[in-house]
Amino acid sequence: YDSREPVPSPGRLSAGSDRVISVANGRAVSGGGVTVNNLVPGGATAIAYNLTVTQTAGAGFLNVTPGQLGGLGASAINWTDNDATIANASFVGVSPDRTIRVSCGAGSTHFLVDVVGYYV
Repeated sequence: YDSREPVPSPGRLSAGSDRVISVANGRAVSGGGVTVNNLVPGGATAIAYNLTVTQTAGAGFLNVTPGQLGGLGASAINWTDNDATIANASFVGVSPDRTIRVSCGAGSTHFLVDVVGYYV
């Protein structure tokens, strides 16, 4: 997923907002269209991922939870300056529909989610 691409849900994430994204399918680096269906199979319970923020505005952080959960918890990545590009790796549970929720607690940023593995 890349918020800078036109598909599936483009745009920066700002403080107080969140975005539910599907991790089920592989996506093209350019354009964001689906390239591989069911890359994360049904029945997966969690994913390992890299989370990158880029073109940041102000200081801020993102939080990642399973798609059906809301609210902010522990941060998954933090930044302190404008125009930063940084990455962090972690893992998170996924909803039964293979979604995660990325929430912005402060600042504003584009972000990328790269799935590097899954748990069943």
